[in-house]
Amino acid sequence: MKPSKQLETSSSAIFRLSDTQARAVQHAIKCSSEFIEVGRASGWGSGIQAKDMGHRDVIKHLHRQATFAHWSEKSQLRLERVGSPWSTHNLSRWFGAWCMCMGSRQDEDASERAPSLFEAELLDALDRAWDILAAVADAHLPAHVLPLLPHSTGLESPAESVVDAFFYPRHPLQTITCASHQDPGLITVIAENSPGLEVCIGDSEWIPIKLGPTDVAVIVGRTWAKFESYGPNCQAFPGACTHRVRSKSDGTRCSVTFEVRASQEGQLMLAQAQAQALSSVEVGDFARYDLPTHSRSQ
Repeated sequence: MKPSKQLETSSSAIFRLSDTQARAVQHAIKCSSEFIEVGRASGWGSGIQAKDMGHRDVIKHLHRQATFAHWSEKSQLRLERVGSPWSTHNLSRWFGAWCMCMGSRQDEDASERAPSLFEAELLDALDRAWDILAAVADAHLPAHVLPLLPHSTGLESPAESVVDAFFYPRHPLQTITCASHQDPGLITVIAENSPGLEVCIGDSEWIPIKLGPTDVAVIVGRTWAKFESYGPNCQAFPGACTHRVRSKSDGTRCSVTFEVRASQEGQLMLAQAQAQALSSVEVGDFARYDLPTHSRSQ
């Protein structure tokens, strides 16, 4: 079965990378794990128990920005491709972020700086993982979803998609270290260095996803499921994948994920479709919105 057909019948799938690709992705996981573990040991996030947000740190380097967030149960590293510092799109993002910062006391401890040599190596590794996992996501998205995707304009423009590295310190076996949830984007590709990912089948049956050394998991996000719910095949589509993480080994766990998110035009198209559906207006082919043809997300 073609990858683009797999997720039309199941909300999750397993894809095998080449050995070279797998080594590059595992290198990104290793760099992320080592960097975050050292940071946690040095006291990141200490003294912040009763807050939703722990310590945050922001690094900007070339076309990318990395944000680190730390909580008692896990840490998260998010890589964004922010493109040229002078793009109009990027300036609007910075203004929005500045407004949020001015209105939130939780951002008081966030710092912004240039990377060290090791941090630059980490960003390079995650950048390479981005390209590999993006190609996997691309292969699993059917053609009729393309109008939702951002333009593929290279590294000079911002991208809606993100790469996340999640680090879980040692927990007692069978502990739920990440509660059940659905990802907000179109599709997410997940690589890990230790088992723990589980997906929900039906109402309450949890199935562990067993990944080999070169395997990645691919799951459907809420945006794709929402897109299909307004189309002619809404009854057959499996919907967004509900998943969680459970501690399965006596040690730490780190995963690197790539999440494809809809473009601003794609989000507008979904909002229009939802408005029509709520108005009891039949929604047919999404091409009727006459959006420009988009190339696949990178």
